Amino acid sequence: MWFMCSYLPKCYQRCPVSVTRQFDDVSSREKLERAVSAVVEWRRSNVLFDAYDAFEAATDRLLSSISETSVTARSYLVWVKELTTLVSKLQHYLTFVACLHVARKLLRLGFTDRWTKLLSICVTIWVVTRI
Repeated sequence: MWFMCSYLPKCYQRCPVSVTRQFDDVSSREKLERAVSAVVEWRRSNVLFDAYDAFEAATDRLLSSISETSVTARSYLVWVKELTTLVSKLQHYLTFVACLHVARKLLRLGFTDRWTKLLSICVTIWVVTRI
C-alpha cells in the first residue's frame, strides 16, 4: 500500500497526461501493471533528456561560479579533483572556462604570477588528461 500511495505518485509526477491518466483506474492488477509499465517506458525514453538537462545545469553553475567568485590555482585543483569523480566532460569544460577567465584577466590586468600560474596548471592538467 505504501508503494502505491507514496512512491508511485513521485514516479509519475513528471510524466505526460497520457501516462498519468492510466492511474485514474487501477482497480485491477492488470491495469496497475499497465500503468506502471507506461511510467517505466516513458522514463526510459526520457533518461537521455534528463542527463542532458543535468549536464547543462552543471555547466551553467560552473560558469557562473567562476564568473562571480573568480578562480585560483587552489580552487581550480579542488574542482578538477571533484569533477574527475563525476563526469570527465565537466572537467574539460572547467578547464576551458578557467582558461577563458584567465585570458580575460590577462587582457584587463596584464601578466601576473597569479594568472600565469593558473594558466600553467590548467594547460598541464588538460594535456595530461588527454594522453
